[in-house]
Formats: sequence, structure tokens, C-alpha cells
Amino acid sequence: MSRPPAPGGALVAAAALAVCTLLKLGLDGLVGRPAPFVLYFAAILLGAWRGGLRVGLATTAAAAVLADFFFIEPRFSLAMAAPHRDAAVRVVVFAAQGAVLSALASRAGLDRRRLLAGAAEQRAVVQKLQAVLDGVDDAIVVQDAAGRMLYANEVAAGLFGVGSADALRGAGPGDAVGRLEILDEQRQPVPPERMPGRSAIRAKAAVERELLFRVRATGVERWALVRSKPVLDADGNAGSVISVLRDVTGRRRDDARAAFVARATRELASSLDYAETLAVVARLAVPEVADWAAVDLVEGGRLALAHADPAEAARAAEVFPGPAAGAPPEAPTLVADVTAETLEAAARDPEHLAALRALGLR
Repeated sequence: MSRPPAPGGALVAAAALAVCTLLKLGLDGLVGRPAPFVLYFAAILLGAWRGGLRVGLATTAAAAVLADFFFIEPRFSLAMAAPHRDAAVRVVVFAAQGAVLSALASRAGLDRRRLLAGAAEQRAVVQKLQAVLDGVDDAIVVQDAAGRMLYANEVAAGLFGVGSADALRGAGPGDAVGRLEILDEQRQPVPPERMPGRSAIRAKAAVERELLFRVRATGVERWALVRSKPVLDADGNAGSVISVLRDVTGRRRDDARAAFVARATRELASSLDYAETLAVVARLAVPEVADWAAVDLVEGGRLALAHADPAEAARAAEVFPGPAAGAPPEAPTLVADVTAETLEAAARDPEHLAALRALGLR
């Protein structure tokens, strides 16, 4: 849809004619009588550009009259004396040139208005689309073939551990690696070239995969089902890829707990040696249910301690040595969120508090 000519085009043309006439009168010996039509072409172009063909033609007619009146002999009269009949030809030629310029300038102005209207409509569509995408529950990102982030909604910002989607837009593939650990279902790092988006671009087909996103700064983990689909051009080349990341953390946790209960039940029923069986249960809990787990007996001390990172098992055992021999049993306690106050209440001294904080308990 094209825009109508800009309002006030006729006024702009009239003002341009007045300015040109005053300049020519002031420079009468240079651009007045010797070149009666010079400068008026600028007014014609401006009038047609701003007001369209009708304004351009009207400006041409007005300029011809002004040039004849002020700068063609006899001056200050619209009558042309016999010795100056060639002036009439000059006026006709000027009018023809002005008409051509008006047609060209009005066409250029119309094309410009169409471009502006199209750009405005595209911006409106993009704004509406962005509002819709920001309102969905899934994370949505668009990347180019090099992995640079072209678009991300606010849910994606939360998944990637940044303050807003604007911080993600324009980010390169290495920026996410600096903020996140991206792991597969075996909790092994996924290299950038194996990410679903890159795989979809190479295959020129949709790719789906579940991945674990861990924010390095906070340790917060989120499982997401990533569906990536390439955007193909007319030649079948993938210039960008759209990825939808659905948070499946709750479902993964429920599945892990159910699997843990089932395995633990089998282990408890498989042996009469309770010490061995409980040690196996502790190992089964890591890493799906917990980062680390320990089994302690009031009489007999610690049976087992398992940690998601074997290198951290010794430090965890040092920080939590288990209950003292002969200590009375305590009531069951569930601490859903480990806060700074929780650690301070559990610490024996400043050194122990520092060790508790180093474990990264949440």
C-alpha cells in the first residue's frame, strides 16, 4: 500500500518558488536575465517530490509565469514583444522540461513513500510477532549459519542466565559457552558443532534433542527439549535456524525420581546385607537425584558417600563427616533451599563455613 503525497507539498513548492525568485532578483546580473529559468528547476523537483505530479506541474507553470514576468523582456509584463518571440519558445521548452522532471520526481517520491510504508508495516509485523513470541512459555532463538544470535525472547534469556533478551541478541556462539555448560543426556559436554541448530543447518532438516543447560555463575540446571528447524532460501541453502527450547526439567526430575525408586527397590530386595545395599542406594542417587549422597548409621558410622564429581567426594566427606558415634537420632529434616543462613547455622566455625560454601550447596 502506498502513502499519499505528503501534506503541505504545495506550500513547500510555493516557498521554494519565492526563495528562488528572491535569489534571482538579488543576483539579477548573474542568474536573472541571462538565465531566467535557473534555480526554478530545484523548486519543481522539490514540489513534485513532496506533493506529487500535480504539484510539480503547477510549480512548473508558476515558475514559467514568474520567469516571464521578472526576467524576460519586456520585464514586469507577461506580454512578449515582437523582437523577443524566441522567449516564447524558451518558455515552452522550460515547461516541457519541468513536466518531465515533475513526472520523474513524483515517481521517485511515490517509490520512496511505498518503501517507507512497507518498512513501517514490516516493523509493525515484527513488533506484533515479538510480542507474541515474548508471551509464549518456550524459549525461542533464531541464529544465522555462523551461530550468531539474531533473536531471542525473554524465556530464552532466563534459560541462558542473562538479565534480558537484548543481552542475547547479536551474541556470538562463543558467548553462550562462556555463560553455560551444555550437556547431553549422559551429562557430557556438547561441542558447538553438535548443537541442534548447527546440526539442522548441516542436515537442512529439523533436529530434536534433549540437553541440560547449567549456568556457570549460579549452578542452576535446566533440562530443555530443543527443536531446531533451518530456514531455507529459494536455492535450498540454510541461512538461519529457528530453535524452540521447551523446559522439561520437571518431567526429567519426576522420571529420575521414579527410576531411582524403582532401582533402589530392586537393590533393597536383592541382598540381605543391608550395609552393601544402602551403599548401592547412595550411589544410585547420584547424579540424577542429587549431586552427592551419604548414608550414615547411628551405630556404625558412615556406610557410603557418593558424589557426582569423584574428585569432590573426599572434600564432601571432610565437610560432612557424619554423626558422632553414639549420638542420639534426630527427626527427619528436609531443607529444600540451602540459603546463606542455612549454611551459617550448620557451620561449626568460620573455616567450616568457608568449606560449606565451597561445596556450592543450593
